[in-house]
Amino acid sequence: MLDTLEELRAIEEIKRLKARYCRFVDLNHRDLLRDLFTDDIAYEFQGWKKGQGADSFAGSAKDFADRLSFHRVSMPDIEVLSETRARGIWAMVDIIEYPTSPEKTGFRGYGYYHEEYRKVDGSWKISSLLLIRHRIEDLGVPDNRR
Repeated sequence: MLDTLEELRAIEEIKRLKARYCRFVDLNHRDLLRDLFTDDIAYEFQGWKKGQGADSFAGSAKDFADRLSFHRVSMPDIEVLSETRARGIWAMVDIIEYPTSPEKTGFRGYGYYHEEYRKVDGSWKISSLLLIRHRIEDLGVPDNRR
């Protein structure tokens, strides 16, 4: 088992991993996003999409090329299970906008990420990701698109 310092180091590395995930999604750095996952990641965005594999996740991220996003995660509850395994839950708020859609501007979502992590070749990676939104607010149609 890990000593306290090693456990704290693992938690901080996982926090940085999640920060990179949010940043890469929001800034459309899809090429960098793939490296944050294990090759066999299982992922699900509840009610929308599920799949397996880092290449699949990175490929599905292209579905968002015409959207703008703003993700904020907080209150990480990370449990280090071993030297190479951990799990965590993150509160999240995201805003997804559709700048070219004449029908809607987007939505604001509130929920939780439930994740598992594995240390691979010295780096923590996301091995399982489940996003559950408990509330979604429609941003409506802006006046200039009516």
